[in-house]
Amino acid sequence: MKLLYRSLIFLALISLIAVSCQRKPKMDKLEKDKPVAKVYDKYLMLSDLKKVIPDNLSPEDSSYEAENYINKWIRKQLLVNMAENYLKDEKPEIDKKVEAFRQSLLIHTFKNKIVAEKLDTAISADEIAQYYEAHKDEFILNQPVIQGYFIKLPLDKADAIDEIKSLTRYNLPENINKAQEIVKKNQGVFIDFRNKWKYFSEVLMMIPYSVNNPEYFLQNHRYIETDDDHYYYYLRITDFILSKETMPLELCSDQIRKILINERGEKVFQDIENKLYTDGIKKGNVKIFY
Repeated sequence: MKLLYRSLIFLALISLIAVSCQRKPKMDKLEKDKPVAKVYDKYLMLSDLKKVIPDNLSPEDSSYEAENYINKWIRKQLLVNMAENYLKDEKPEIDKKVEAFRQSLLIHTFKNKIVAEKLDTAISADEIAQYYEAHKDEFILNQPVIQGYFIKLPLDKADAIDEIKSLTRYNLPENINKAQEIVKKNQGVFIDFRNKWKYFSEVLMMIPYSVNNPEYFLQNHRYIETDDDHYYYYLRITDFILSKETMPLELCSDQIRKILINERGEKVFQDIENKLYTDGIKKGNVKIFY
């Protein structure tokens, strides 16, 4: 009988949750809160349970989610109670650590919010360039980068491929422009990055070609020409920078922008902290006892 009674009470609570989830917010506020479970002096209230049950669940799913949450809550409270009793001697030190964490979390959250409200995130290209010039030794490549252009043509476009091979042989600017037009007319791909740096490894991912030693390859080759069952591929390397050399500005500009914004944020918060300190002493809210 006790088990049946308990089940009926539980179903009634779940029904109340399901109905209240469909009501307007004003009705929820008027509804009297009720305890759902108790462990020693800790209570799980109906309002707390409703917060963790999604509104769009069926009564059956709501029942399952509620029962699962209640059981987890009970187990957690039992463990917490046992831990508090078992660690009575350590509790003062634990409370200190908890309070220190609470203060750190408060300050961290406050800092992020206040800085976001007051920070000017507009960073000019000149500021980025100045920082780059002053900190070049901090931006070192961990892999080679290249400039050049990439061509991909359907293998059945034999005439177009022959023209491309002829035009790219001497890598003349006017010939490259003609090659680009031919590729476009023949449903191919032409990626021009002669004025933009790309990581060699990223470019190689577009080509069915393996390079075991990128450093050696770049120092001894200027192009890759290959094909597979469907396409012809051509990569011309017009310039390169090896790993362990200074990274080009364009590849680290986003990183520098973040650094400058962080520095500004620290300055904003430091100014706020200093003002709080000064005002606290002036207004008598801060006293130093020697």
